[in-house]
Amino acid sequence: MTGVGRCPLRHPYAPARTAPEPGPRRDRHAPRLLVFTRTRDYRLASVPAGVTAPTALAGQHGCAVDATEAPAVFEVGCPRVGVRVRSGHGCDGDVMTQTAAAVLAATTAELSPDPAHNALVAEVEQGTARQVAISTLTLEQHHVIPSDRRAFAHLAERAAALGAPASAAFFATLAEGERTAADHLAPLAAACGLDAAAIDAYEPLPGCQAYPSYVARLALTGRPAEVVLALSANFAAWGDSCARIGHGLRGHYGYDDDSCAFFDFFAAPAPALSEQAEAAVQEGLDRVDCLDVSAACRSGRLLQSYERLFWDTLAGLA
Repeated sequence: MTGVGRCPLRHPYAPARTAPEPGPRRDRHAPRLLVFTRTRDYRLASVPAGVTAPTALAGQHGCAVDATEAPAVFEVGCPRVGVRVRSGHGCDGDVMTQTAAAVLAATTAELSPDPAHNALVAEVEQGTARQVAISTLTLEQHHVIPSDRRAFAHLAERAAALGAPASAAFFATLAEGERTAADHLAPLAAACGLDAAAIDAYEPLPGCQAYPSYVARLALTGRPAEVVLALSANFAAWGDSCARIGHGLRGHYGYDDDSCAFFDFFAAPAPALSEQAEAAVQEGLDRVDCLDVSAACRSGRLLQSYERLFWDTLAGLA
């Protein structure tokens, strides 16, 4: 019979064995190191080094090492480990010791759409989009903005009630931002030749209202930190589109700064909001069962798809 920290049973008159070379002592109380290297789609060339380096270091200190790409290692009943090392990136499950900044950057990169797929934005940039498409965009925003503002306000209330103050602060900032954006719609509507009667009589298009409808659903059912992560990835694409539209409207349609203020607002860098997003995601990472990156990415993909539907619906009018 053998055991960790014990010698094999042997006959008392058996010849003595040569003592082994001294080395790191391993016992059942020594820490175990889990190296998890699962990746999705793109795989960094440095992943093998992410296994060999901690394995060698652990061996020097008498630690056992388990290297795997199987998510089942986290299931109940699997060996307990003291330290986890994650090599990889993206929306592939457990985030372990990643920082909020790394999670935000990886998620935004993974969910970033191809700008070439946005036909309307490209046409506005080139000056070939019809005015009806720009006017319809403006009319649709008269319904999107108030819906999103109420959704963000509700998310702020829910996050506060759930004890997630960082997420609550992020959503409160978004709600206030939607209020500012609404103020910028008036000069944009005037530049499009839209009066109050035209705005009130307008019938919204389903393809343009799918996005705010899903945001409202997230406000009711989403976990705050996951919604923060999903929205942050989407905002990057929306801001880029707004910057391109503002440039095209000035260059080809004669819109002035007041008329383009709506797009400029969303296109402008928002470092304070980025800091709030990072704090909210970190808050989710630090708490148990508050942030599933895979679920956040699923929501992010739906947001990107609904936003593309918004642009595609308008492109059909251009």
